[in-house]
Amino acid sequence: MNSVKLINSNYNYYPNTMIGLCNASYLDDPTDINNAVNALGLGVVWGPVSLVDWIGISYSLMFVAANPTTGEYTVVIRGTNPISLSSWLEEDFDVEYTEPFTDFVPNAPANAMLSQASYNGLSDLLSMNDPVKGSLETFITNAKYTNLYVTGHSLGGTLTPAMFAYLNYLTNGGKWVSNMACWSFAGLTSGNNFFAEYWNSLSNPQFAWRIHNPLDIAPFLFYSQTDVQNIYDAYGFPWTSLNLPLRTMIDSLFYLAEGNDYTQPVGDQQLAAIFSINFDAWDEQAFYQHHVSTYLSLVELFYPM
Repeated sequence: MNSVKLINSNYNYYPNTMIGLCNASYLDDPTDINNAVNALGLGVVWGPVSLVDWIGISYSLMFVAANPTTGEYTVVIRGTNPISLSSWLEEDFDVEYTEPFTDFVPNAPANAMLSQASYNGLSDLLSMNDPVKGSLETFITNAKYTNLYVTGHSLGGTLTPAMFAYLNYLTNGGKWVSNMACWSFAGLTSGNNFFAEYWNSLSNPQFAWRIHNPLDIAPFLFYSQTDVQNIYDAYGFPWTSLNLPLRTMIDSLFYLAEGNDYTQPVGDQQLAAIFSINFDAWDEQAFYQHHVSTYLSLVELFYPM
């Protein structure tokens, strides 16, 4: 199936556990995160560490979970905090300009570029320090693990491929890797076509690491404006039914991203599309389809345990 030697013979364990970890990352209290991770049979071994703005709102959060039986470690990146302008403006939607991935991985291709948003987000993550165990770089470099994974939902899913590539460079020199894997859920496009090509060179590109709900607009940002606009047409919700301010905002973001050749790497797995009749507006449906709780149920259906 892929070049990674996964330890659990039941593959479906992995996407279910990973989306469970993503769900845990949205909890506000570190104690609640620890309890939720423990309920999955894992333990938090680094973090959770959160960055907060000047008024105390968290805009970035990450932790590392470990399976005490198998020695598998997972870096978990939280998605967007919906009340954080820093998250939205600096880590999600800053897509007009790109920055070189070589700032993180010197031997990556010079033309492999991250969106400014993903560049900001990865920089924020790598600036974090656990008060006891130090930076993620220090911790991972000294950790004794069997396999190393990365996961995240939404913004976390967007940053997953960049973090994976960085950690591969840190631990493996940026070569083909067999003891690493990642599971990204609902991630936006993080880089250009050259970054996607580079990412695909690090492991088997056919491995379905990028899991998305086909009724979620986020994975089509910012490379397929048509898919976003037509996503609910078949269900009686045309693009024109979305209120004008939101339509204008989304169109403006695509305009800003134009020319950057944003590309999703190979390895996509679409979940089942289930339209909810409980929401009668385009934006409400979009929010529901993107939510981590929706992904929890769709992953469970697609990957039954």
